[in-house]
Amino acid sequence: MPSSALLRAVQGVVFSEGIYDIDTLLHSFPKYRDWFIRDTFGDLPAYDRYSTTKMTLREGTSRICWAILHSKGDTLVDTLQSQAMYDHLQSLHEGSQWGGQVEIFFDDLDGEHDAILQSGQYIQVVGDFILNISKRL
Repeated sequence: MPSSALLRAVQGVVFSEGIYDIDTLLHSFPKYRDWFIRDTFGDLPAYDRYSTTKMTLREGTSRICWAILHSKGDTLVDTLQSQAMYDHLQSLHEGSQWGGQVEIFFDDLDGEHDAILQSGQYIQVVGDFILNISKRL
């Protein structure tokens, strides 16, 4: 578990092409249960306990800026995952003095799942996000 000093030092977090809710993933990609989910998490009727879209913010993290990136060209994970995480983070920050902390980038990337990490587009989006955080400080 990260120390409180480390949590205070974090200014931004970038999520990219993530799996945030396994049950939603299995709805979109039912075959993932047999070759990935069952061996990793067990053969369960539901996977809520592993869903990051059900978690709360840790103490000292309410001021962190979040970026959620998802490529239109990703065929391994659909945008429902990123949208669910965006919606969850937005709900956690509702009424917060730190408005506008959660940004979503769906239209900026168009490469395949792993390939985007090496693309100029990806580097530009992440770089711009970091620059915008530094301007807020």
